[in-house]
Amino acid sequence: MPSIYGEVPLSSLSRYGFLAPFLPSTSNPNPDPSLASKNEKVINFVCAEVLPTLAPALQKLGVALEKDATNDDVLPPREDDDMDVDSQSMELKIFLAHHVNRALSNGVEDTYRAKTNDPLDHLAKFLFAASKDEVLNPEFDDSVNPLHFLAQQLMRENPLHKGKPIPPPHPSPHELAKRTFNPPSPKPASVAPSRSIKDGKVHEYGVPKSHVGLVSNDCEKEVVGVLERNVTNIGVGGKSKNITITAIRHREKKTVLFRAIDTTSFKKYDRLLNEEQLKLMVPVELRENGLSGAVQTLLERATLVRVCRGLQVSFIDTPELSTPPPTLFQTSKKFDGRLFIIDVLSEPPLSTNQEGKEEDEHSEYLLLRCRLYDPEFSRYYEATRHRTLPRLIKERKESVSELVEGLTIVEVDEHTSRPMRFGWDEKVEEAKAVAKESSLKKKFSEMNLHQHKLASWDKSHRSKFESLSSPRLDSALNDARSLGGADVYPLEAVRSSATASFDVNEVNERETVWQLRRDHALIKKRGKLQKRVGGSWKKKKGTRDLSVIVFRKGMKIDSRRMIVSVEVFNETINGTLRITAYDPENSEAFELVLQHWDTRGLVGEKEGAVVRGIKEKALTKTCKNLRLVRTGGGVGPRTLILWEADVWKGKLKKAFDLLPADFMGRVERDNVLDCLRGAKRGITSFLEGIHDDMHDYAVQYIDGIISRVQRDAWANVDYEEFCALCGEGEEEGEKKFASDLSDKGKTKAVEETKAVDETKAVEETKAVEETKAGEESKMEEGKES
Repeated sequence: MPSIYGEVPLSSLSRYGFLAPFLPSTSNPNPDPSLASKNEKVINFVCAEVLPTLAPALQKLGVALEKDATNDDVLPPREDDDMDVDSQSMELKIFLAHHVNRALSNGVEDTYRAKTNDPLDHLAKFLFAASKDEVLNPEFDDSVNPLHFLAQQLMRENPLHKGKPIPPPHPSPHELAKRTFNPPSPKPASVAPSRSIKDGKVHEYGVPKSHVGLVSNDCEKEVVGVLERNVTNIGVGGKSKNITITAIRHREKKTVLFRAIDTTSFKKYDRLLNEEQLKLMVPVELRENGLSGAVQTLLERATLVRVCRGLQVSFIDTPELSTPPPTLFQTSKKFDGRLFIIDVLSEPPLSTNQEGKEEDEHSEYLLLRCRLYDPEFSRYYEATRHRTLPRLIKERKESVSELVEGLTIVEVDEHTSRPMRFGWDEKVEEAKAVAKESSLKKKFSEMNLHQHKLASWDKSHRSKFESLSSPRLDSALNDARSLGGADVYPLEAVRSSATASFDVNEVNERETVWQLRRDHALIKKRGKLQKRVGGSWKKKKGTRDLSVIVFRKGMKIDSRRMIVSVEVFNETINGTLRITAYDPENSEAFELVLQHWDTRGLVGEKEGAVVRGIKEKALTKTCKNLRLVRTGGGVGPRTLILWEADVWKGKLKKAFDLLPADFMGRVERDNVLDCLRGAKRGITSFLEGIHDDMHDYAVQYIDGIISRVQRDAWANVDYEEFCALCGEGEEEGEKKFASDLSDKGKTKAVEETKAVDETKAVEETKAVEETKAGEESKMEEGKES
């Protein structure tokens, strides 16, 4: 056994208690039973691999400590300063037992368990790491750190690394304490990773892939602070959650990562901010202490908020929570055959203007957040971008719509093929910008600057008269003449003539001819529908089965997010639309069928094509007037109705729908007059006995509509014509009511002036009589005197 120690005397090793099992029994007659019960494998490993190099290092450590024992930082003060300190002194044994034996014993056991090819190097690293926790008296720079000294000796005498340069040693804790006076940073709370229920594998939630590259290895990060907080109303059912928020600062990139960890589910929610964003998030008066002060301020305000259906790290009393972001644009778009509902929100910018365009009264620089919702899997995605937008509403919507059109799927899950992240392709946007610039240059080069100003008016004026002799109209006239109408002329020519006279039979014949032409066009349009839908018309019964979806968009109906789709059954002037509103949250669908609708030009040639331009704006305006109302007096189930934007037109629509209509949705003029007369009788009976100006105004208004219908209405009246007649009747009633009011006001003014004159005359006569009576009384008194 002593041969493994070489020339090292056993007396110098007996002071180390952990070596008792490895020393001969003669040198240690009373061994510790707990130490003597070590595993035989550990003893053999230490004797073979560690002790030949460790024993000389321990001897050198003892010599160094004996030389340095005069310092009070190593040993406590002794009563007799002249007494020599030997290797068997009790003070030195206590010091070694407290600072060396425990760490060295743990290091040897850890080295045995590690099963490494270089046990001495592993033990040296362990001692280096343990030396950081040993805090001696920091006032003495030359004090010996025993674990640090041992680690250096092991690395220097390691036979596997002899002759190679030794890596620089780690600074001791007291040296670090002397260099800086800041307290040590708190360590982040250790959080266990979550386990999947299905496969049992460990899943760690790291930094989002959009932030990869901004946060580096652990050696480049510094924990600024840790905060524990209880956040209410963010859990399932409005429950609270206990979270731990850690602020981690990146030294090189000058970024701060705020990581919130749910202590129950161990999920991580990260928020990465750079230096410019930190300055914009924190007020100026709180940035006096620099970046560290701003980070501490944001850490105190950090919390979790619910964004759509997810959670996000946010900060209390900051611009992003003090004012909710306004919604600029709402639309829907298909990505890889899957429909997404898109909301574009605007927020104050978190960075400087990178586009080079300065803000002025016509534009502003904003942060746009595009939130995409997948109704099929109930998942939300988000993509952000800074952009300069015009302040005018129309131009701003066009700019935002162009931004939404450029959205693409940036990252896809390899296993499920679902989109993971959305963004913009820079190459595609640059190509679009170049194409747009070239098209503008081409248009400018082709522009004729010497064109006459009235050329456009002349062209429209000329086309107006050329339409009277178009080939399509000539063929219609020939068809009408072949059916017996020899004296058939264009309606424009009849109206422009001085003696315009309309015969009922002529009008009916003309309508019959156009009905035949509409039927012929309907057959062509039906073939187009068959081509779009697939299959033949005979296999499908009725027009309800043959429909094409031409419009789909996400909208809010009565504060509920719904997907609205419009189907076309037949493309005619008297077509049919079916509007379906689907609520993905409650899995409810509501349908509304609109009859007598002009559906011409809604169905395209290509499969899957939707309407664009003016038709899309008209359908969007119509769908915005959809409402969900309860039937049965507010107790029954909800139903979808189309309500006019104007309350007055909505009431007219409700009254017009109660009248019997033909296949074109038109009502006979006599039925309209009967309805108006009945309304007049109801108003007069309701307001009977009320002598007020409003009573006269209501009756005069209905009389104006009745006279207008009798004078100008056709035999069959549609809804638009009915609204126009009621509107003009309202204007006539208002004019008459205003004239009556003016006449009554004039008469009232005349009466008031007469009354004033009469009161003045009475007062003057009274004054004259009083003066006469006073004079008479004075004369009588003078006579008596």
